[in-house]
Amino acid sequence: MAKIEAIKQAIASGTYESPEKLQSAIDGLLRDVNG
Repeated sequence: MAKIEAIKQAIASGTYESPEKLQSAIDGLLRDVNG
């Protein structure tokens, strides 16, 4: 249960990174690097 609460807190504070957010950031970085 503590892990669930920690995730809820992270989501509430805007610091939770989902796999989708991470992939989107990587895609954007690659676009920037590759021009």
